[in-house]
Amino acid sequence: MVGLWSDRIGSFPYCGGTLISPSLVVTAAHCIEDVIGCRNTPFEGLIDMTITTYLPLYVLVGAHDYLSEDLSRKLRRVQFAVLHPSYIAHSIGNGYDIAILKLQDNIIPGTFSTELLCNDKIMAHPAYICSYFT
Repeated sequence: MVGLWSDRIGSFPYCGGTLISPSLVVTAAHCIEDVIGCRNTPFEGLIDMTITTYLPLYVLVGAHDYLSEDLSRKLRRVQFAVLHPSYIAHSIGNGYDIAILKLQDNIIPGTFSTELLCNDKIMAHPAYICSYFT
C-alpha cells in the first residue's frame, strides 16, 4: 500500500495505490484526474506528470502513520501516468477507473516497502483492501 500525495489536494495521502514493481504503481484513474485538475485535459497516452501539473505528484512509501516523521517513510515523485484508454473523465462508475504510474526513482524492495505483489503463489488466496481514504 502506498499513498498518493500532492499539495494540490492537501497535505495528506488523498488516494491509495499498490506497488507492482520497483518503479510502477497501480491506482485509480480518477485520482490522477483529481490532481491534474483541468476538465479539458486529454487523458490519452503517456501523461508527463512533471509538466502537466504545477505541483508535483508523489507516492508516499513506508508510512503506517502519515503524520509521523518515521525515517522509513519516503516520497517518490511520479514521472508518468497512463490511464486506461476507455476511462471516461468524471465517470468513476464506467469500469475503467485504473491507471499506472511510473516513478522517477525506483523503490528498493525491503528498504521501506513491504513485499511487492508480483508473486504467483498469492493469486489463489483471498485479497484484502486497505486505503488512505477516510
